[in-house]
Amino acid sequence: MTTQSSVRNRLRLSARPPLEAFATAAPAAAFVGFILLLYGGCGGKTSGVDDGGVEPPCEGLSLHDCRMREDCAADTCFACSCWPSFEQCRVVSDPAFDCPQLGCAQPPCCDAADDCQAMGGDCAPPGTARACGMCNPDPGDCTTDDECATGDICAPMLCACNGDSQCVAGCTGPSDCEVGTVCAGGDHPRCETASCAAADPCPADFDCATSECARRSCTSDLECDGYCVEGSCYAAMGECVLPVP
Repeated sequence: MTTQSSVRNRLRLSARPPLEAFATAAPAAAFVGFILLLYGGCGGKTSGVDDGGVEPPCEGLSLHDCRMREDCAADTCFACSCWPSFEQCRVVSDPAFDCPQLGCAQPPCCDAADDCQAMGGDCAPPGTARACGMCNPDPGDCTTDDECATGDICAPMLCACNGDSQCVAGCTGPSDCEVGTVCAGGDHPRCETASCAAADPCPADFDCATSECARRSCTSDLECDGYCVEGSCYAAMGECVLPVP
């Protein structure tokens, strides 16, 4: 690595006799020029590393980036659910974040079915519909969207005994759709898989596959922005649930 003092010493060679100075100063100038070109062409730094080759501090890193650093620790708190809140990224040797004691029952959270074996349950990823007990015998009122009024869609009835469907209100905007999907609009607006491109990336824990957003597959939390649950990335952990009698 060329230091400032070594560069100055090289430049002082211009005071020598002309031929000697040319023979020694020319390689030095070329070397300095090459270093400046290389450094400047790279923007002066690499991703995640400052000008001195030092990684950024743990403070301020995202949950994902914090997990990827051996010198950092991610502190999360559970607030009576399996949706941990990311509190801070700290140096491993610093004290952990003091999570508040809320005094409520904390459900058993999980990453895989093995976490729930002790209680005889299954690991349900976030957003999983609860299993039904007794089925719903009510008849449906539609089989296609065209049989519903404008703004409604024909959707499966919850816990229907015979798999019947009924007309329900369609989506009206992004808030009505799950992450990774969008409201398609039209006379019978449904939530459909979101499209994606370089200028229009997918949300966290999703990847762009054949121009559509697909939930990312995983084997550990390190591959996710959130948590790896039953082989897929989610914003929260799964919850152990018992079989419905």
